[in-house]
Amino acid sequence: MQDNVRVTVVGAGVVGCATALQIQQKLPNATVSIVAAHTSPDTTSNVAAGMVIPPFIPDTTLSSQKQWFRDTFSHFLRLIKDHHAGIYLTNGYQLYNATYNEIPFWTADVFGLRAVTNEELAMFPGCSHGFHFTTLKCEVTTYLAYLMHRLTALGVNIIEKHLCDLFELEGQADVIVLCAGMGSAHLISDPDLCPIRGQVVKVYAPSLHTFVRVGDGITYIYPGAGGMVTLGGIKAAGDGDLRVRDSETRDILARCFTVMPFLKNAIGDSKNDEFALKDERKNFLCNSGCVKTTWGRDHETGWRVGVGLRPFRKQVRLDRLWLRGSQGQRMRLVTCYGHGGGGISLHWGSATEAADRVLDWIQDPEGKGVQDAWPANRIPAKL
Repeated sequence: MQDNVRVTVVGAGVVGCATALQIQQKLPNATVSIVAAHTSPDTTSNVAAGMVIPPFIPDTTLSSQKQWFRDTFSHFLRLIKDHHAGIYLTNGYQLYNATYNEIPFWTADVFGLRAVTNEELAMFPGCSHGFHFTTLKCEVTTYLAYLMHRLTALGVNIIEKHLCDLFELEGQADVIVLCAGMGSAHLISDPDLCPIRGQVVKVYAPSLHTFVRVGDGITYIYPGAGGMVTLGGIKAAGDGDLRVRDSETRDILARCFTVMPFLKNAIGDSKNDEFALKDERKNFLCNSGCVKTTWGRDHETGWRVGVGLRPFRKQVRLDRLWLRGSQGQRMRLVTCYGHGGGGISLHWGSATEAADRVLDWIQDPEGKGVQDAWPANRIPAKL
């Protein structure tokens, strides 16, 4: 197989876009396409708060997680001076209200890590210890627009199409790269992939510049661009419901107000709220069952609330596989999904590895010894 192969990436979130970009850069003679049911701003990535702090993924090797995070962090650092990319430095607190036994792996790469002082802890009721550091923040919608611009400039074709079966691409691609997050569950048999439901609240508090997260990040306060602050969150494993739940909004606000009472003075709307004009369209799409994100309003406060599904696996599925069809046909496949809540923080490093898997297919097109994978047993009419 030559380097002028046809490669189709399925999925247009940060993982899919980054993977397509790296494939095109490594194989300039290849014909690279992205096929996705939804592009920004309707991807799960768009709901992400964009703080570059990864979770620990239990059965994925620690060395891989460290490398993916380090590669992603370095990639973002290179983009800080490009105002089109939506990347900037931010500082804040990782706090705990219970004993923790080890420092998270990502602390080796962030800047200025230090223990919090007693004077600082006094500002956060209920927290007993923690540390302060500087990391990076990604404004995801801006960043996806930046990636899309780079992709189209390189000639990558972006196709909005809902796939019911990866074999719809048979004869159109020499290698398929599956980066569809939870959408992958409808395209490949994978009992280990499950949704983790997330819900966030967006408020306008332009005077807030310091982030705060508690424990493993279920409770967080993340200032962003334009004065918008993301309050979270929820981590409900196995819950695929995309409807906004007022009870969870109350829970999020109660936890965030306990950590930072100042937020009670925040307001819910601003001319800078990028989602302010999209509710009607998004709610229609959600009700028709065609998107994996929802934006709405909290009934009590009027504040904007978002719901998305994190694609979680205990082990990120980053493999080179043969996809086998019912009629004996087969297609070359690379998978890169299952990052859970770590998609933003790990995307560039894992995309690098996925692109290398595509190179492996080019060097070894017969794929002797490569394991088989199968389409999902049941394909719903719509994602």
